[in-house]
Amino acid sequence: MTAGALFDVVGSGAVKIAVNQDYALVDAVKAHEDLEGRRTTGTTVLLP
Repeated sequence: MTAGALFDVVGSGAVKIAVNQDYALVDAVKAHEDLEGRRTTGTTVLLP
């Protein structure tokens, strides 16, 4: 499966991706510290 095909499947709603936490890109250092410190679970996303 190509990345484009995967994005199509996710975009169609057939697959749900749970995001447990998100961080603004300017908070990338904090996100990295939380990941390293095992203070996150599941999917973590950086938002532009």
